[in-house]
Amino acid sequence: AQETNVDLVFLPYGANSYGAEIIGLLPHKKIGNTASDDVGLNLKLMLKAPRKIYILYGLEPQDITMNELAMQAFSTADSVYLLASFLPDKEVPSIKSILPIATHMESSGTYINLFGQWQTIKQAVIPGDEIKEGWRVLRYIGSKMGIKQFIYQTAKEVCDDLKLHKVGQEIPLTPEGNHAIQAESDPHNDVYYESIYQRDAMLRRSDCLQKTKLDLYL
Repeated sequence: AQETNVDLVFLPYGANSYGAEIIGLLPHKKIGNTASDDVGLNLKLMLKAPRKIYILYGLEPQDITMNELAMQAFSTADSVYLLASFLPDKEVPSIKSILPIATHMESSGTYINLFGQWQTIKQAVIPGDEIKEGWRVLRYIGSKMGIKQFIYQTAKEVCDDLKLHKVGQEIPLTPEGNHAIQAESDPHNDVYYESIYQRDAMLRRSDCLQKTKLDLYL
């Protein structure tokens, strides 16, 4: 790119990857996309050095590419808690509790794209059977733990608070500004191929999509 004088852009994996980075969700980041002095562990490290407790939010075992390693880590844990919209198709070792949460279509939320633009979506369907949006479940747990910041009543209040921190104002279209998707320089990194209709729990449960024939060209 330098030799040809063109811009090099790294596309993130999955929607809202940049949003996750700038709100401090990554182990090496604080809110506002700033580096954290207290660096935590990523998924791979947490599986290689098993934890006592695992909390899977919106994940099923098949969503984890390091599936065998994950199952081994879960089997040695004291507890595994699952926050999900569907019951898992596969058994999860050491699972203690499953907390139901609404699907993304039953939830309001905001995406922040690579240009720093905020794209807010409204709740398309009201969840039934007293099921709550995932952020509300987390808010309730946090408040019961006595964490003062867990006081939001609407998703809009969360966004308004983030905007006070001037989150999402820059344009991270350079390698330097896109730390979330930098791959480890490990020659043994695995490459995983999957059907586009196996990407999440809802797609996997669509009978018509599962009957669609897909040809994979490598």
